[in-house]
Amino acid sequence: MHGSMYWSYNAGFQRNSLSNKNYLHTGGRHFLYKFALSFLNPECSPRAAIIATAVGLYITTALIYVLCYVPVTLGLPCRILCNLLAFCIRAVPRAGFRTWQHLRRRREQFRRTPRIDVLLNTPLLAVVLLACISAAESCQNVDIFELKTNVCILSSTGNETCTIDTTQMLKLNTSHQQACFRIQKKGELLKEIRLEWKKLQLICDRQTIMFTRNTQQKVVDSKRCPRSGSCKEEKCARINTTALLLELRQGNDFPGVTFCVESCGGPGCGCFYISSGCLFYRVYAVPADDDIYEIFRCPRWREEVVIKMTTIQPDRGEQESVVILQPTVPQERGAAKLTLSSITIPPTPALQTPFITNGKNTAKWIINDPPTLQCASREAAKSLECDIQTNCRCQPAENSVNCACIDNNITNLFHSDLQNLLSIRRPWIEFEETFVEENITAVKATIPSLSTTEILVTIKEGFDSTFKGVTHSICTVDDDTIEGCYQCPQGAVAKIFCQSRERPTLASIVCDETAFTVPCDPQGVTSPLRFTFNHAQVRNKCESSCGGIAKHQFEIAGVLH
Repeated sequence: MHGSMYWSYNAGFQRNSLSNKNYLHTGGRHFLYKFALSFLNPECSPRAAIIATAVGLYITTALIYVLCYVPVTLGLPCRILCNLLAFCIRAVPRAGFRTWQHLRRRREQFRRTPRIDVLLNTPLLAVVLLACISAAESCQNVDIFELKTNVCILSSTGNETCTIDTTQMLKLNTSHQQACFRIQKKGELLKEIRLEWKKLQLICDRQTIMFTRNTQQKVVDSKRCPRSGSCKEEKCARINTTALLLELRQGNDFPGVTFCVESCGGPGCGCFYISSGCLFYRVYAVPADDDIYEIFRCPRWREEVVIKMTTIQPDRGEQESVVILQPTVPQERGAAKLTLSSITIPPTPALQTPFITNGKNTAKWIINDPPTLQCASREAAKSLECDIQTNCRCQPAENSVNCACIDNNITNLFHSDLQNLLSIRRPWIEFEETFVEENITAVKATIPSLSTTEILVTIKEGFDSTFKGVTHSICTVDDDTIEGCYQCPQGAVAKIFCQSRERPTLASIVCDETAFTVPCDPQGVTSPLRFTFNHAQVRNKCESSCGGIAKHQFEIAGVLH
């Protein structure tokens, strides 16, 4: 037995060796044939012909050079050249054979192995396609709570009362502005709560920077000889910016700054003593009107989210209310309690802008330079007990001073520059005035986009379900066309006609990932359904149900502009 096995193995090995040798011989001839074909017929493969010609010219030139000009021994170079040529002849067919074997194994394995990766990727593709479907503005079907998981009590008279106590986290933002969830029992709608994002508003906590008035800068000067008037002893060394001099009494009644520079003295300047004189001058601010302005900034903004809450119940109809939520402050609306748990605001440099107000109107303060008159309070501005920051550039002359001053007419800028007067509308932010208390206004900013919030909705309510049973009524909706635009704020609208067989009720409409609640009765009710799409051709499969198991299929289709 062992001999036969050994013979079989050797025979197989010999057959494989012969076949490999035959293949190598055939592969070598095939390689030389392709090389000759490329060299002799350059039209078929011009690149290979160029390379072959270059190699041939190089080898010919090298042989001529070695044979004719270099007196060296030819044995060693010839042996090296022959060995290199033999290695190339052996290596090229061997590499081709190994490549062919590898490709053949891969091809056979591909034929035998099923495309498991394709099968595994199919559900992921479906999920991705579902996630890429544009959400409609109507309502995101967040969750459905069943009363079967809650406590129900059956009284001795046969009345069944069920109590639901649950909390749901809803995420709203400027892209997905609506979210809703439903409370059902045995397939019939008991209550639906729908929250719609209206806006995110920020209320400014004001911090006063200063009070000011519209002023004009004026200059008064006076020349004094040495040892006369205020030009005594130390002369200008004892004069500071707050000094009030008799020579400058015209400007002493207004806020200002006083300066002194040494000037010429002696008989040539009309003075008796041969010494330097004093040139006094004062820059002061004179009010141009009686208006008092306050410049303030907003180091902190109080966040408020305005939510429209809609409650739908079959026996009570539809009820709407507007809820203003502040972070961590719960708001109760009936049996529901809403709490703003978190909020995300995009970076908005415009919130650092200072504002100016005269007590009636407010505007953005756009002047880079601070105002000339700077007061600590409104009373100080009224009595002119203020400081000034002058921008005058003064050059002393012989007996007077020449000053160049720039005055900003605050009153003119405040009333004429309408683009900075509240209300302000920009694509990224809106500013307006609002009353926080009686006769007290504040700046309110609205962020129109890129904001996200999370709202906790807690419901604790009891339902008397004695009169509620499983209904087998079918709400039918006919196929309808959708009209409107795509990739636009207005969206597209489909007006459906819902008709129930038995009694007036509420129907649940589900189109892909979008859910609606519409009224139905035996005569039929028309309700608009609003969507937003990113493509022109629309063909949505929808279904309607009025409770129970029975569902009706219909289609909404159309071409948007």
